[in-house]
Amino acid sequence: MTKLFVDDFKLKKSGKIVFINSGAGLRPFKNSTAYVTSKYALRGFASALREELREFNIKVISVFPGAVDTPLWNNKNVENIRPEMMNVDDLCQTIVHSINSPNNCVVEEILIKRTLGDF
Repeated sequence: MTKLFVDDFKLKKSGKIVFINSGAGLRPFKNSTAYVTSKYALRGFASALREELREFNIKVISVFPGAVDTPLWNNKNVENIRPEMMNVDDLCQTIVHSINSPNNCVVEEILIKRTLGDF
């Protein structure tokens, strides 16, 4: 999917690519080996891509959110903590803020957690 955009971004010498990862891409969780592996792989891909695209003024941003109240949690027996999870709209506003970093500034990686931290 990324390849579909990169060539055009290179020609324009500008672009932004945002990867929505997971806190599991920075810190492993027990009993989640496959999930954690995929998240670490995504972090590696984004990091390598970032280095390859710097000279073209292309910003690559990796977002590592903690627990967000989404349908992913349906049927997971976590109803007691769902009200304490991050709100999707709040998370999106934070991501948009990082995307809008001005000029030659880039937020390369952003870990977003609820104020009270992990559960």
